[in-house]
Amino acid sequence: MESVLLWLWVDSHKPYQKSIREHIQATKRDIKEEKTIQQIEWMKWEDQEPDLRLIKEAR
Repeated sequence: MESVLLWLWVDSHKPYQKSIREHIQATKRDIKEEKTIQQIEWMKWEDQEPDLRLIKEAR
């Protein structure tokens, strides 16, 4: 109980700051999300190419 009261008296007015570990985890999460977005964009780009099998069948 004393530690809670001490925290209220000392640190309660300070805004919350993320720890280094939380920053690293957030950065890793952002990188993973960006890689997934890039993979989706690549799949969409590959899908725009004409299918050679269909071209051969049409000839």
